[in-house]
Amino acid sequence: STLFPSATLFRCEDEEELTEVAFRSVTQGRGVVARGNPSLRRFVMPNLVESGSIEFSDSGLEGTLDFSSLEVLNSHLNISRNDNLREVRLDSLVETDQEIVFMNNASLETIRLDSLESSPGYMSISGNSSLREIDMPELTNQGRFMTLRDNESLTTVRIPQLESVGDPDTAQYLWSSLHLSGNPQ
Repeated sequence: STLFPSATLFRCEDEEELTEVAFRSVTQGRGVVARGNPSLRRFVMPNLVESGSIEFSDSGLEGTLDFSSLEVLNSHLNISRNDNLREVRLDSLVETDQEIVFMNNASLETIRLDSLESSPGYMSISGNSSLREIDMPELTNQGRFMTLRDNESLTTVRIPQLESVGDPDTAQYLWSSLHLSGNPQ
């Protein structure tokens, strides 16, 4: 177990024995990147409100990855190939500057994006075989494209406020799309 009381940037790659990381008092930072950490079971950052990029890939994370205090993401979000991760909580996230990706997380059942209003980049939620429900009740504008594909257990997609994919006032609108495929349920 490792405790970091404060940090502006956390980067952890290919750590074979790291099992837990806790940043209990961090409220703002340049980003969190954790790649290739198969022993990492728990990551705690309960008070983060604003951050740069957040990426967790190829980790042993279990249970919930909780960023429920995060309101602003000034870069991208990438949660990929975390086989034991069951839930990602981004309940307070209102805006992000770039892409949102949830890809190939075998046990991921729940993604909470309850407050997300706009996402100017692209959004891809794909290959999450246990994902059952996607609920983004406040999302009104998806900036580029949104892809929901190959989520074998997905039964419900709720985005009731979605008004546009792409910006109708720019040429970006011409290259934008909403793509749903390979979600057999």
